[in-house]
Amino acid sequence: MGLKAISNSKVGHMIDALDNLEMIRSQIGHENSDSHELQNLRIKLQDKHIRYKEMLINIEAEIKDFEVLYKTIKTRFLPEMLKELKQILPEDSQDFILVKEVIHKTYRQ
Repeated sequence: MGLKAISNSKVGHMIDALDNLEMIRSQIGHENSDSHELQNLRIKLQDKHIRYKEMLINIEAEIKDFEVLYKTIKTRFLPEMLKELKQILPEDSQDFILVKEVIHKTYRQ
């Protein structure tokens, strides 16, 4: 199961619908325990949507941090380390072959 975005307009329409139902029920004097449940559901939906948006902001920040770290490793640390290993290992050794594979896998992306 993949992640699916929550539509702001979809949430907005549902909140509007709940608000309208509350207003209509109040105007016709048909308030009861269901009215309180409508209010609670609307508040819960709004709270969940706010929490969802906050989580998206956090995920976005984590992705940016990850990309910076990945780029730093790929462009600064790894090239120097691989170059050094490539120079000291005999070309016919298994380690040299492994280093070449690492270089190929890392930089073909």
